[in-house]
Amino acid sequence: MRPLVIISLCLGVATAARADWDVNEVPGIARSVDVFAPGSYSVSTSTQTELFENGIQSAVFLHSDVFGTFLSPMGCFAVVVRPGDVISHQNCRAAGNIIPPDPVNTVVGIRRVKHTPSGTGYASVALSDGGLSLLTASAGLAGPTPWTLLSAGAGLLSSTDVLGVVETSDGAPHALFSVTGVTRTEFLWYTRDRRQAQMVVPSHLTSKSPRTVDLFAGSGPHPIALFGNSDGLFRGQLDPAGTTFSTVMLPDGMRDVSITSVDVNTGNGSVHGEGFGLAVGVDPSGEPVVLGAVPASSADNAGTQWRVHPAFEGSALPGASQATPLEVSCIGSSFCLFILDQPSFNVVTYVNANAPVLDVGPSPIVVNETGTATARFVATDIDLDAVRVSVDASSTPGADLVGVNIVEHPDQLDVTLVPQRPVCKDEEGLLRVYASDGLASHDVQATVAYRVVNTQGPARPTVLPSRESTTASGASRVFTAQPASEACPAVRYVWSPVSGQSGAPLLSTDGGAQATFTPPEVLCQASGTSYAYEVRGVDEGGLTSSAAAIFTVDVAPWGRPLVPFASGWERTLTSGPGSSVDVVPDALHTCEGTPELPTVDTEWRLSASGSGIPDGVTVRTADGTAVTLHSPVSSERLRVEAAECAYGTLALTARNRIPVTGGGTQDSADAELRVRVEPSLEDVATGSLELGVVPSGEGDVDIALDTSLNCVDARSLKARMFLETLGGEALDSAVVPVPGTWRPALPRSCTVESYRVRGELFDDSEGPVREGGRAQAEISNQPLPARLGALEAGGWWHVVAKARAPC
Repeated sequence: MRPLVIISLCLGVATAARADWDVNEVPGIARSVDVFAPGSYSVSTSTQTELFENGIQSAVFLHSDVFGTFLSPMGCFAVVVRPGDVISHQNCRAAGNIIPPDPVNTVVGIRRVKHTPSGTGYASVALSDGGLSLLTASAGLAGPTPWTLLSAGAGLLSSTDVLGVVETSDGAPHALFSVTGVTRTEFLWYTRDRRQAQMVVPSHLTSKSPRTVDLFAGSGPHPIALFGNSDGLFRGQLDPAGTTFSTVMLPDGMRDVSITSVDVNTGNGSVHGEGFGLAVGVDPSGEPVVLGAVPASSADNAGTQWRVHPAFEGSALPGASQATPLEVSCIGSSFCLFILDQPSFNVVTYVNANAPVLDVGPSPIVVNETGTATARFVATDIDLDAVRVSVDASSTPGADLVGVNIVEHPDQLDVTLVPQRPVCKDEEGLLRVYASDGLASHDVQATVAYRVVNTQGPARPTVLPSRESTTASGASRVFTAQPASEACPAVRYVWSPVSGQSGAPLLSTDGGAQATFTPPEVLCQASGTSYAYEVRGVDEGGLTSSAAAIFTVDVAPWGRPLVPFASGWERTLTSGPGSSVDVVPDALHTCEGTPELPTVDTEWRLSASGSGIPDGVTVRTADGTAVTLHSPVSSERLRVEAAECAYGTLALTARNRIPVTGGGTQDSADAELRVRVEPSLEDVATGSLELGVVPSGEGDVDIALDTSLNCVDARSLKARMFLETLGGEALDSAVVPVPGTWRPALPRSCTVESYRVRGELFDDSEGPVREGGRAQAEISNQPLPARLGALEAGGWWHVVAKARAPC
């Protein structure tokens, strides 16, 4: 079918009612609207569908059965007619049908098609058997057809034209279909193409079918739903685990309004106001009603408070006094459009063009420190938008002076300032007051000063805690002073020991409300001791409290032990039979010799930086038990024994420990110590080099190297080895570890030849190279075996064998 499209350059008929809204006129009775951008929208009527861009009519489809429209980012305008066919302006997209074939049922027609802001499409389709098909397409009318069939679940459900779509902050598209069951109305909720839940509205809430449903994004992954009918407006946070709807309280005098359409948007406001939209309907007398959503403190609270929109109150709407508003659609927080059930003046466009104006009244607000003060902050808006007025006292000077009790109303805020503490002199603070119409760029603020007047003087503070306990060299204790609630608050404090005591540690304080008690490092007194302190408040005039608050600290003995060894402690042990060294702490505790001092244990372990216990070294505790020190060991001392030729470094970590009254221990700092184990080595110069000759296969000879020196593993013994002819010609050389084996490269020969092997022993383990003994030996090669060559026949009685070269 050739699409019937009329391109029109005519301006829509408009009457400028005021700066914030206009009235357009489209032929026929308007049925539905879709808003694509501020000033860009389509209206479908009983005779045609028109596209307006920037308020100018740009296209007309002469179809009376359009149930969904779409305008792509590239400007392609397309509509869906009842059979599901897609018709586009100037054929900007391929023709198609969004309804998949149904082998069982005949399609009655599309009920409604809607798109999310990024283009995901959802559609409701009526079938001949009274059932339904629900469709979706991630690219909407910009993508291929047919669309994907959504799972509607079991049971007979019938379609309606009530559908809401939205995208949450994570970009996920959502759709909420109102469907009719056998005896009740239900909702089907989808995220992308997955069904999230099937919901039934409780009959005690409303038994009427929804006339409208709207979704908007909250802070979470699931949207918030609004639906309306002749019983009013209802709201619920969608949740796959279960959604609870509740009645939205409408303004006084509007409790019996029948809601025909609602649209609320979030995401364009701020912390000072979030949520913008309209709800339309009729009151019991048939008069049209337009309500404005009051911006809320967050997206999660949007759509909970409404007020009558003065721009459309009473006789403000054009045409018949009882023209019912049929459908409203908003984009962002700046543009709304609704249609009226009348053949003329039937499209109302509404622009949020102006920011609110805030009136905070006289300043400063004066409040007695023992009383309260009230104020009212009022906002007006040229567009007559609903405005949220809020206050922030938490981040302003004097935030701790007053508490701010608020009562929010549309367009105004009543505040009561309640002093939170006494003052020693008049003090001032600031309130920041904000007004928001739901569009962040329209937020306005004002700063309001207030003064808290001082009427009382200082009194004795209290201190918490009143008694604390700790241990010598234990944890510090913090004490906090607080003023009496009816007294002048202290701005600083004087902390001191109660007079008549001796040895009480001074408290650490900067004159503020806190003081820190640090216990003495040691207390050589078995019964412990107590210290008493006092604190006095000082007001801003410098007056000190006449009475002091007293608090006590109990200190238990004994304090942290001494470090067992000085830094860099080291001993050297010469290995050999019976050699050992005792490692005994140099210090245990400052209170040594004091009666009842508990036993101070020394705990030993291998140092993390060490390499364990060297081979040939044994570590024993005081009772003679050999230990590996892989885990800590307690002993008053350690004995380190070293067998013959043992060498290496034993790295230990030690600390002293003392039990604490009531449980636990106090530990000294760790001490790092080393025991170097060194063998008694014979002088390299006295050592001989021993050479052994070991023939091997294929003409090779191995030279076994050894020495007379002791403890070869503790040295770095090597030998310079030379292979020479008996005449002194050098044939091969190498440096070989001792003990070790060297295989010189003997020349290959068919006959036995003699050679000289000589070696020079030396040690280069540390410092300059030390020379040892020398040795030489005469060796012979193994001649290559003779090998037969080819056979030559000299007759059957004579065979000659030739030797193959070289032998």
